[in-house]
Amino acid sequence: MADPAWLPRQIHTWHVEQVAPFNLPTLAARAYQLEQLVNPDPLYCRYLYAAVGFEWVWYERLTWSEADWQTCLGDANRHTFVAYIEGAPIGYFELVDNSRHEVEIAYFGLMPNQIGRGLGKPFLFDAINEAETLGAKRIWLHTCDMDHPAALSNYLACGFSIFKEESFEALIPNPMPDPFSP
Repeated sequence: MADPAWLPRQIHTWHVEQVAPFNLPTLAARAYQLEQLVNPDPLYCRYLYAAVGFEWVWYERLTWSEADWQTCLGDANRHTFVAYIEGAPIGYFELVDNSRHEVEIAYFGLMPNQIGRGLGKPFLFDAINEAETLGAKRIWLHTCDMDHPAALSNYLACGFSIFKEESFEALIPNPMPDPFSP
């Protein structure tokens, strides 16, 4: 695959947080099964990253080698969770525990065919709950104007508040690397 051209793009980012107590609502039984990947397979995690994030221009990890993925996934402070319906993955999130009672939701998203089905809010509550299980007193993440148009409002509706906003110029690959090329 040829290297993509890099185009400058102005990006607006919101950093949001939630601090304990998290006061999660009682939800009806979830429509999916949530599973933590205990020994995450690098190729499977690359697939999840590409399938969930391609539309939202998640490109940073698309060019990683299998060894890069293995190094990342081998970090004991990194926790990957996948939601399944009838055995098919519908989304995933990745938590990073910094061991200071702060957990970052580093990646969070649904497969494109699952967006708009009412799964985002309960899936986000699962991410918050799993972060709390890790001992979080503060949970944070960032989103930007390249993310799903409802992402920020979903985070705010689920109890997060903005603690920082910034705009910056980034170089974005054009075209995006093929997420499924070897």
